[in-house]
Amino acid sequence: MSCFKFFIKAVFSLLSTAMLKSFLSFSFVLLSLFGFAQKTKVASSIKVPVKINWAQGETSYLQISELDETVAADEYSKILVESDVRLKVLEKTDTNYTLEWTYTKVKATVQEFELRGAILRMGRQEEIKNIINQMLVSSEECATGMRVVYTTDEFGAFQNIVNREELREKFKSSFKNMLQGVTAAMPTAKRDSLNMFFAFMSEAIVSDADFGITFEDIQLLHQAYGYEYEVGQTLKAEGSWPSPFNDSSYPMDIVLKMHNYDSGKKKVVLTGSTIIGKEAIKQYMNDLAAMLKNKYGIESDKEEFSYEVQSNFDITIDLNYGWIYDAKMVTYQKKNHDISTHTMNIKLRL
Repeated sequence: MSCFKFFIKAVFSLLSTAMLKSFLSFSFVLLSLFGFAQKTKVASSIKVPVKINWAQGETSYLQISELDETVAADEYSKILVESDVRLKVLEKTDTNYTLEWTYTKVKATVQEFELRGAILRMGRQEEIKNIINQMLVSSEECATGMRVVYTTDEFGAFQNIVNREELREKFKSSFKNMLQGVTAAMPTAKRDSLNMFFAFMSEAIVSDADFGITFEDIQLLHQAYGYEYEVGQTLKAEGSWPSPFNDSSYPMDIVLKMHNYDSGKKKVVLTGSTIIGKEAIKQYMNDLAAMLKNKYGIESDKEEFSYEVQSNFDITIDLNYGWIYDAKMVTYQKKNHDISTHTMNIKLRL
């Protein structure tokens, strides 16, 4: 449920003009880095397909932890979100699965938090801590019980979200409740600015084609399905990251590899990575700046920067049934000297 950590981080930014400009520039980049490549066939005599083999009505239980660590000039923080998930097969056909993913328990914790630089000198640390705690309580209440109905193809590769309107209303209601407590004591101008920005962000989240910046845990679970692998051979695919601002897309590289294939137990370990290049990020930033100016009248400073984004993941799968025993993804962002790390772990409870 990264959208809630995402909104908590927005509060840091909106309490400082300089931080706001930086946040606006990099608000969407982290979480939509995989799942968009065309499926690639391996040209070899030994092919190992990875696919779901679940029965209709079958239910699995997952434990998920997500840790965000930020080391920046103006902030050091660690935010942990732990979730229990029930995953049920609602329908199985010859061409797809319909699955229901329900967050049965969510716990969010700020493990460490330290302001630095100009915003610390403004004396806002306690104020921001109180706001964060309010938002954490609201996010837990909203996320607990949330269900996501989505489809995959017959091999288990993620396709799309089915209950979009239900989720749209759930998110908008949740963000509105968060803001009521957060903005109550703010000056009118700051409150209006914050309300406008959150309205923009909430609409952007629910209008994203794959809800990628919201449910990257679901996409990670299904990342490796639908490919055919040869043991030890690296698959390389040219993927694309769809723009949330216009009809264009941004190129990215995807690498997949199978390790430790056990033909007897039908168990494999898969590794992979996704990389977005500097030119793709630059074009994304230009499109974001144009949209903010044209639609909201928000001017973004043009700055020179070095920005890198890469996600690495490894997944252990039982090929007999398609169960993922555990999956881990680590996404690194580096902007000049600021570094953010997002670590996600998913484990199957048998």
